[in-house]
Amino acid sequence: MKAKYKEIQKEMINITLATYLFTFLFAGIFFIIIQDKGETIGATISGIIFWLGYALIRYINKRQSTKFFEKLETRERYAIQFHYQKKK
Repeated sequence: MKAKYKEIQKEMINITLATYLFTFLFAGIFFIIIQDKGETIGATISGIIFWLGYALIRYINKRQSTKFFEKLETRERYAIQFHYQKKK
């Protein structure tokens, strides 16, 4: 169980780091567009880009964490089957 906990913790740290990295990237684009335009249209476009980026990041993180937990669950099923066959 310890190994699984450490593996889960490591994967979640990687996902969180990727989230912060992409958020920083989209925030940078957001501020660059506002600085260049300086008008209402610039703020609107920046807001749209920022929220699209945020939605994209959430989607990617949800997909990655789901994929990781499915892989972990499959490994656990194989371990249970192996243990059951070993008992026979």
